[in-house]
Amino acid sequence: MNVIIAYKWERDSDEATISSDGSLKWFDTKLRASDDEAAAIASARQLAADTGGTMTAVTIGDGDATWALARGASRAVSIGGYFPAKDNAVTASALVNAIRAAGDTDLVVLGDAREFSGVVPAVAAQLGLPLVAGVADFAADPENPGCVIAHRNTDQAQETLRIHTPAVISVSATSKEKTAPTIRQIMAAKRLPIDKLDAAELGGLSDSSLQVTGCRLPIRREARLFEAEGDADKAVNELVAALRARDVL
Repeated sequence: MNVIIAYKWERDSDEATISSDGSLKWFDTKLRASDDEAAAIASARQLAADTGGTMTAVTIGDGDATWALARGASRAVSIGGYFPAKDNAVTASALVNAIRAAGDTDLVVLGDAREFSGVVPAVAAQLGLPLVAGVADFAADPENPGCVIAHRNTDQAQETLRIHTPAVISVSATSKEKTAPTIRQIMAAKRLPIDKLDAAELGGLSDSSLQVTGCRLPIRREARLFEAEGDADKAVNELVAALRARDVL
């Protein structure tokens, strides 16, 4: 089974800060891999190995393609000139162009990316493929060669899903990366060839329907902590008095 994994298509949200006017500022604009993408590539690598297929990795902008090569990708495609947009559909359009440039595939895999939750479903929609989102892992279905078995955790149970390919899967990591590549693997990956394409060669992006009309900070609400310090009755009385003062009680 041939798998394409898209990675390093967004910035690390920890590198962002909110200005006094509510606008978002980035300290570091480099595209980084997430824990979700590490979990995604681990399952994709195993699926390709178990089915005698290939795993091709695609990234956009300045995403470091050697990240995937060091983790077992048989081929890496990097599309320069595309960067994340405020409109998730435009970012998805860039990823779709990269995925199509990588060739035919049975399965497209992405990290769940909860902070940019509109990108993954937009990718599936633009590819015209069904989406199964938020799985913890996936593997080949031994009884059905054209399917994969995925597990997804919910608040009440763990779901076991049979997914018919072609399809798009997004992975939500349940832990940090367990088997990071060694220094030797990273150095070896840096010597491997990378298919580098320019955005101009692939056509334009979809038009953005998002218009930013302004930014502001969210309304701040007052918080007050009542500490018992061994006297629970006193804390309760203070809480009740504060609620009455605000006409809550």
